[in-house]
Amino acid sequence: MLLLRAPTLLALSQLTDVPGLGRVMLLCDVPTPALLIDVDNAPDALKQLASCDDKNHFDAEFKGSVYIHTRVTRRLIDSTRPGATSGRLGGGRYHRDASYVIASLDAQLPPGGAYLGMGLNNHWDADYYWARSAGKNSNRPAPGIGVRAGDDGLAQVVRLSEEQATNTLANMGGIQPNDGKWSEWVEFLQPGDELDLVVHSPAAAICEAPGGIIIGISRSSRPLGAEPYVWKQWHLPIPLPPSFIIN
Repeated sequence: MLLLRAPTLLALSQLTDVPGLGRVMLLCDVPTPALLIDVDNAPDALKQLASCDDKNHFDAEFKGSVYIHTRVTRRLIDSTRPGATSGRLGGGRYHRDASYVIASLDAQLPPGGAYLGMGLNNHWDADYYWARSAGKNSNRPAPGIGVRAGDDGLAQVVRLSEEQATNTLANMGGIQPNDGKWSEWVEFLQPGDELDLVVHSPAAAICEAPGGIIIGISRSSRPLGAEPYVWKQWHLPIPLPPSFIIN
């Protein structure tokens, strides 16, 4: 059985003084992997989960509000990109028809799959593009990027070929498949960097929350683009409709 490092109870030593909020835990201090619910977008998600008997309805209602917060464990692009020389940082070059693994993560791919979002606390991108994906738009897909399970069962971030990206993003609002302005930051990821996977099935992901812990995060009373803080944490088991349980 694959053992993952699960979130522990939030320690007082990890709290940060934030003007107007007092001492709170910021997202960057949450151990990974962790299941997050954006309570600004989905304040009643768990209450509705306990009373809803239609998994598809729940998934549609809370699409884009449930994340897996994860960290990079290994940078792989320097040996997988076409033309790369082993051990050379930044080796190889992008090609529209090529697909290659960029990095491995410390989380399993959630049930139903996920895509890489621009991120709840992503400061990688140029200010203009990062600002447009801040706040409630943090679930915006990073175009041209896929997420898949590696041989070890953990998630990998993958640069898709243009054809793959076009097919993947067909139902995501007509985003350009390999718009480098939005996704070139992914190719600079290093071990320890934080990423947010947006789950396709919120109900299934909640049922399989790492360590049985669900963390509610909020940006309330914070400036636009500021890092979210932990609003509340829940522990499984919570009452779940039988039809939601994955056997």
